[in-house]
Amino acid sequence: MQRSFGAGTREGHFLFDLPGYIAARLTRLGLGDIMRLDCDTCRDDANFFSYRRSCHRQEPDYGRMLSAIALGL
Repeated sequence: MQRSFGAGTREGHFLFDLPGYIAARLTRLGLGDIMRLDCDTCRDDANFFSYRRSCHRQEPDYGRMLSAIALGL
């Protein structure tokens, strides 16, 4: 997991490669066909909501979102 971290732009901060980490985990599980999409949810405000983006812009309200996953057994 250490190789998933890189130096950040600010002292004492690090960047985490979440897509790379997930792809590596899936590969170790034996999944061979993994497609990584080059999407930036923070920069693409036309297609994605981003709490981080709204905080950086100091917007007074950041919106609400709820997700749920249910498995029927």
